[in-house]
Amino acid sequence: MSRFVLACYGTVGDIDPMLALARALLDQGDEVVFFGNPYFESRYERSGVDFVLAGPTLDPDILLKDPRFTHPSRGIFNIFNLIYLPMVTVLAEAIAKELSRRPANMILTHMWSFGGALAAEKAGLPYGVVSMAPVTWYSSADPSLIGPFEPPRWLRGWLERGPIRGVINRTFSRRLDGCAVSLGLPEKGRRFYAIQAESILNIGLWSPRFRGPARDDPVQNAICGFPDPWQVREAPTLSPELASFIDAGDPPVVLGLGSALPRFAPEVYTLTWKACSDLGLRAVFVGDVERGAVDAVSEDVLAVPYAPYAALFPRASVVMHHGGIGSLAEALCAGRPQVVIPCGADQYDNAERVLRMGVARKIKRNRISRKRLASSIAACLSHESMKALALKTAEEVQAESDGAVVAARVVRERLAQS
Repeated sequence: MSRFVLACYGTVGDIDPMLALARALLDQGDEVVFFGNPYFESRYERSGVDFVLAGPTLDPDILLKDPRFTHPSRGIFNIFNLIYLPMVTVLAEAIAKELSRRPANMILTHMWSFGGALAAEKAGLPYGVVSMAPVTWYSSADPSLIGPFEPPRWLRGWLERGPIRGVINRTFSRRLDGCAVSLGLPEKGRRFYAIQAESILNIGLWSPRFRGPARDDPVQNAICGFPDPWQVREAPTLSPELASFIDAGDPPVVLGLGSALPRFAPEVYTLTWKACSDLGLRAVFVGDVERGAVDAVSEDVLAVPYAPYAALFPRASVVMHHGGIGSLAEALCAGRPQVVIPCGADQYDNAERVLRMGVARKIKRNRISRKRLASSIAACLSHESMKALALKTAEEVQAESDGAVVAARVVRERLAQS
């Protein structure tokens, strides 16, 4: 039996997969303590994992309400500087305090929770880095789409090898080195990339069908599959109102933009409602949709504040979402063609990947229109090869083992080898 410290200060899309990994480690007989954002205390309690509340309470809605964080090019820098950077030493010192009370064998840290890696370096412990989406593996052989701009793949690879690394080292690495020095650690100059390069394990929590190994992936990288988050959430069941609506007619178009994006992008709901009306299709809209964004009295549309995608997406005709990795995983497992409208962060790359897989259409948010939405939805419904491929992909992804369970097993194996 080993004891693991897990660190994750972020949003629900970060927290739930890390909690699933923590739960899988517990289930295989290991001990776990989880350091996380106090905002999700009820989630930690429900998971049954020992936890420590670290840092100030971060309401994830702030990332979408504040224009500094939603800027298409500067947003990621502001999130790093204003959200994650202040937490580096806070998290590292909190973990150090726990380790002085009770030692651990290894630290597992979310990619952007840098304090976990620095705490491991300070304590001389092995550590692993957990990534939720391929964009955080920074491959030049399989380059990711970073931001809304779409240079050709060869150019993306060149950018990843040179200019992008230069910019990140001049900004992120330099500031991380400042945090390291404050903890009594040496400067490294390329610390942002060194955190992954010096880990004993880099876990990718996505399906190899979505992004397989690249020739420049480090040897310690392991693609483990999509995690099953429902072991740390409430059971995925539809409300009676939603189930009755679906049963009353043809499978609806389903649009969900995650937990907070509906308030950030209400026009997406309005235009999708009008596009579905033009096509004579039923629709379900999930999220905190603004009053008046959709026809509240139409018999062909239903807006609900929440619905579990695992139960809802398989009953859709077309799944529409923003490209968040959690929503995308549920859509792939549902076996339905997708329309993806990326709005930020890793969503641009995720959307590009499912487009290349042949199971989705993509619409840039700044080019969204009633006509373009109607055309994409109609194409998904009429494209028999896309529908067949979506079903085949779902069968393949569903046949894979739970990524959290695979990751827990790989963690134990890699620790034994270190």
